[in-house]
Amino acid sequence: MYIITRNIVRFILVVLFQVLVMDNVMINGYMIPYVYLLFILLMPFETPRWLQLIAGFGLGLTLDLFSN
Repeated sequence: MYIITRNIVRFILVVLFQVLVMDNVMINGYMIPYVYLLFILLMPFETPRWLQLIAGFGLGLTLDLFSN
């Protein structure tokens, strides 16, 4: 149960950091760093593939809703 809670908190923090901070940072005027990929990369190896796909889809959908 602790691992699930930790991943949910990580998801929320990564989304908030990406939307509130990193979307306003421009590198050379046209590049925006994407930190939200760390959420997928830091998932435990034991996570089933279907759950990784759903988490990636949810992460992308959430970022699209909050960006711009």
